[in-house]
Amino acid sequence: MNFSTTEQLSLSERWRRWKETMQLYLGLNMSKASEKEQCAAFRYVIGQDGRDIYNTMKFTEAQTDKIDVLFAKFDEYCEPRRNTIMERCKFNTRVQRDDETADQYVTELKLLAKNCNFGSLEDELIRDRVVYGIKSERVRERLLRERKLTLDKALEVCQINEQSEEQLKVLNDVQSVKAIGKYNKSGNYRSKLDANRRRDFKHNGGNKQEQVSCCGKCGKSHPAKECPAFGKKCFKCDKKNHFAKFCKSKKIHAVDKASTDDEPLFIGAVNSIHNEENVFKTLSIEGNEIKFKIDTGSQANIIPLPTFEKMKLKQTRLERPTAKLTSYTGDYLPVVGECNLKCNNKTLKFFVVKTGQVPIIGLKASQELNLIKIIMNVNNVIGQSAETIHEKFPKVFQGLGCLKNPYHIEVDPTITPVVSPLRSTPVALRERLRSSLDDMEEKGVVEKVDGPTEWVNSTVIIEKPNSDKLRICLDPRPLNEAIKREHFMMPAIEEITTRVAGARVFSKLDANHGY
Repeated sequence: MNFSTTEQLSLSERWRRWKETMQLYLGLNMSKASEKEQCAAFRYVIGQDGRDIYNTMKFTEAQTDKIDVLFAKFDEYCEPRRNTIMERCKFNTRVQRDDETADQYVTELKLLAKNCNFGSLEDELIRDRVVYGIKSERVRERLLRERKLTLDKALEVCQINEQSEEQLKVLNDVQSVKAIGKYNKSGNYRSKLDANRRRDFKHNGGNKQEQVSCCGKCGKSHPAKECPAFGKKCFKCDKKNHFAKFCKSKKIHAVDKASTDDEPLFIGAVNSIHNEENVFKTLSIEGNEIKFKIDTGSQANIIPLPTFEKMKLKQTRLERPTAKLTSYTGDYLPVVGECNLKCNNKTLKFFVVKTGQVPIIGLKASQELNLIKIIMNVNNVIGQSAETIHEKFPKVFQGLGCLKNPYHIEVDPTITPVVSPLRSTPVALRERLRSSLDDMEEKGVVEKVDGPTEWVNSTVIIEKPNSDKLRICLDPRPLNEAIKREHFMMPAIEEITTRVAGARVFSKLDANHGY
């Protein structure tokens, strides 16, 4: 409980921790003691550094031997006036370190937030800082998909991710050790580590008590906690604290191939529900009639393990997968293996997965089997001309076009509104500017405001090339800082293409006067 410490902490932080401990001590052990005895215990427990600070303080006769006054004097000395701007800068630049867990990161953010005067927004700002500062990109994507994300929910997601990573690491280590042990028993493989261990055993005269164990991280014998691989990055798995030569991720000998692609293949839809929106086709796989779902958003062909076992392909051997499979949620699919199968007189590669979804035929295979045809250009609608469509839907081609319901922008009320200064307009453009504004007002794009308003944005005028028209824009940079952002996930192109299957009429929208 000494006030002095070897940790790299500021004076205010050391005092905060020691004060909390001392108050607990006085409340438990010296609650019935006099204030003079409590002050004496205070000066004794705080150590020499604290007593040096005490000797610089001045007390009146009424303040002598008063424990509350003593605490107040040290508060004044150790906690000078804080700079809120600097404290918020520390908070907003704090990111999770490599050796830091999610709980430790959130605790540190809460301590920093105490000095930032966030008020009722403290939990929301800590939640935002967790999303921005978390070291895992996969977890950040998972958090951004949550519609109503709270601080507790964000912390729970981070904790679950850390636990799953630790559990997966343990499982991979166990499987790797089993595969190596099984291979070594056959007598066909002797690792360098075994040779190093035998060499060290001979060097120590066969004495097991004096034997120096060989490190599984660097392959050398060294004292404890002095591994040369500590802190180094493996070129095989990008993890730290071991060399690539002794990386456990590559020591798997129960399969045929020894390498996998770093880039995972995308599977657009993984489910076991048949609905009317999905398109299915029965294909002949090695003489077996299998009903496949045509998924143009999938980069690979997959067959569930139960379906593969029912086919009873005794001559077909599963090989180690050459790629990882991931769904649209970012989760990896459990791939058992891959094989080449004959499908409608075509030899295609299939991944066998241990899931309960339906068989899927991907985009590339669908093209090879002439199941789909991609048309990059659409020149005309079969049986209908442009004039016919104009006559059938006249309202679509009239006017500027506006949204049915106006969109309301949410603004943070705690931010002070900004009135930007008026920018001068060149005399040669004033008449055209007035004409353009009148035209937009007539079309309902803008409304004229004569009264006072909290926000005023500067106008930016640009002459359109090869035309006498003007492009009128706003400079809303101050307003952008006050807007409450809405978070949503943009759909991938593979997901959009599956929705427009069978469409015959395509339209193009022009966001006119949208700036």
